[in-house]
Amino acid sequence: MLSAALTLAGCGSSAAGSAAVVGDNRIPVSDLQTAVSELSGVGARVAPATALSLLVMAPYVIPAAGKLGVAVSDDDACRLLAQIAKQNASKTVDCASAQFSPSTLLFVRTYFTLRGVAGNSTPESSNAWWSGVVKQVEKAGVRVNPRFGAFDPAVTTDPSTDAWFFVIGPTVPNWLVGSSKTPTPTPSPAPSATPSPSQ
Repeated sequence: MLSAALTLAGCGSSAAGSAAVVGDNRIPVSDLQTAVSELSGVGARVAPATALSLLVMAPYVIPAAGKLGVAVSDDDACRLLAQIAKQNASKTVDCASAQFSPSTLLFVRTYFTLRGVAGNSTPESSNAWWSGVVKQVEKAGVRVNPRFGAFDPAVTTDPSTDAWFFVIGPTVPNWLVGSSKTPTPTPSPAPSATPSPSQ
């Protein structure tokens, strides 16, 4: 199960109403909050910093993974959410009528895309691929609302764990949750199987 403490409070902004800005791409706080809320609704508790990490990386991860033949579609994402809901919240999600937000689907697509890359590559090739993606993001420029943390891809060095994609770390000092500089990796969600590359 995706699990981490939900700690959404504080103030400050990279741009009005933004959780982060990557190049010309703005991630509204409202989109981040919606994703966290909808994930919680299917039994997947995700910290805002974790969700924001994947939303920041998504526009770079998904195209780069596509070149490797690894892809997760919106339909795949909904099916995965339905499985998570059944296992974690004993809820039935009908993807024919489900109305998950684009930010929620993008989070799930990116999460399982990263797992797909790691699962279909050696650690060395995964690290090289990830380094290339991070360089693209750094070149675009990242500004993170300090309410949610700070961009720090240096903590993501091991593609065999979910810490690989954790690029938003706590600010120092973190006036909300303490002074730890090391973010806690998010455990793998249920189901644990990575979807086969498709679409």
